[in-house]
Amino acid sequence: LCETIKRTAFKITRVGQLIKCNVTLCGKIFISAQEKTSKDSQKFLSFGVSIPMKGKDESVTELRINVSTQGTQAEAGNYISGRRVTVVGVMYVKKIENNVYYNLRATSPIQFNETTDPDNLSGSVEFTGKIGSKGVKDLKSKKGNDFQVFDAFTHDSEGEKQGFYWVHFTNFSPIHEDFFKAGEYVEVNGELELDVFRSEARINCRATNIKKHEFVQTGNGAQQQGQA
Repeated sequence: LCETIKRTAFKITRVGQLIKCNVTLCGKIFISAQEKTSKDSQKFLSFGVSIPMKGKDESVTELRINVSTQGTQAEAGNYISGRRVTVVGVMYVKKIENNVYYNLRATSPIQFNETTDPDNLSGSVEFTGKIGSKGVKDLKSKKGNDFQVFDAFTHDSEGEKQGFYWVHFTNFSPIHEDFFKAGEYVEVNGELELDVFRSEARINCRATNIKKHEFVQTGNGAQQQGQA
């Protein structure tokens, strides 16, 4: 990702915007495993897992996640369509044009499930991106507790193709800092929550930590967005 913006005397290069989730996925394989080769010539297996979802608006969809794990074609028969699995790993989310990609890399051996195990995706979110134009809203719960809501996005690109993925955040420990407003870049950690809106899967986050995203000045006088 690279979005260049002129600001004062510096060239600001936006890099490192991301949505990284540490998750546990329980679902059904819908695309059987195939062997693939990474850029560093390492063999691995790739297959698709889906979980059904229903939103607050009663619309339904399937969340389809591409899973990669260590292995070769000789082991591919363990991961066939229709088999249920539990995968623990790191999932990255990006959007290019109208396509959203959920890529999960297993970090431990994949477990095989009984058919009665519920479909689920749970875990935590690490987000780096920009707060939307509506900014941060201060609200009060029915019990009188203060909280905040805001939407923020990441910007992904592949060549000329681009996409913006929005995440809805809820913050139950309100903060009122200068950096926490529309148009500012933030780093947010929190609990992963899933929703469906108009039959489209969405990631929400219950924030536990919010901070300003710092920019690192490089040796050539530019400032570069640091990694989350």
